[in-house]
This record gives sequence, C-alpha cells and structure tokens, in this order.
Amino acid sequence: MTDPQTKAGMAALYAFAVYAGALAATALALRFASGVSGVRRYLADASYWIYIIHLPLVMVGQVLMLGLDWPWFAKLAAVIAGVMAVSLITYELLIRHSFMGRWLNGRRVPWRRPAAPVAVTAAPPAE
Repeated sequence: MTDPQTKAGMAALYAFAVYAGALAATALALRFASGVSGVRRYLADASYWIYIIHLPLVMVGQVLMLGLDWPWFAKLAAVIAGVMAVSLITYELLIRHSFMGRWLNGRRVPWRRPAAPVAVTAAPPAE
C-alpha cells in the first residue's frame, strides 16, 4: 500500500476497530462477568503476584521446552499451564496468608456485607 490517502484511511479504520473491540470486550465483561464469584475474586487477589513472578517462570518454561519435538501451540499451552500452576501454588502456599500477602493485597476485608441489624420491639406488658 503506497497511496498515502489509502494508508491513512486504513490506519483510521484499524484504530476504530481496536477501540470498538475494547468497548465490546468491556461490555461483554460487564454483562456476563459482573456477578460475585469466588474464583474471580481469588484470581484478582493473586493477579499482582502472578504479574510479578510470571516473567522468570516463562523464561524457565521456554528453556525446558527447547528440546521437545512438540508443535508450537502445544509448547505454548504447556508453558502457560505450568506458569499458572506454579504461580497459583506459590501464591497460596507462600504469599496469601503471610506478611507478603498483606503487603501486596492490603488488609483482607470480608467481601460480603454483614446482615443489617433487625430492630426488636418490646412486647407490651402482660396483664
């Protein structure tokens, strides 16, 4: 594509498609994933630890996959599954209930509201 006008038009169309895709993904998440879920809450709590630890684990996983005669997508799936497993196991065993968990996630507060107190009225005196 050498025509500058065509190139500019395609770039604008591409930018609009990316923007619309981001809005569509947000709308779908709000529609289908906005409820309370223990799994999503756990993954949200673990996400910062996974972010911190994933890069060295991915490098190790890639080195371990070098000698295998697997297709690329199988290697990719194995690295992703292995990194997630190690990340979540180390989060649960080493981070979640330690000082590191409080430092990374802040103080743990219950995610459900306590039940509202019920007003008790005094019974009329018996005659």
